[in-house]
Amino acid sequence: MINTDRSVSNMERAVRLIECGMFDQSRLVTRRHSYKDAQSAMKLASKRNDDYIKGEFLFE
Repeated sequence: MINTDRSVSNMERAVRLIECGMFDQSRLVTRRHSYKDAQSAMKLASKRNDDYIKGEFLFE
């Protein structure tokens, strides 16, 4: 998950909720990026466009 919130505690809490199955993030993920494109993905996420909610890295 890509987080530009800069709040570590919020990110840790979100990860715990996802891991235990209490929160389905699939509806929030609006972008998927290859880990090879991490720099451009972070630039895109930091723009905080209205149509960009959350991004995730794919390690395939």
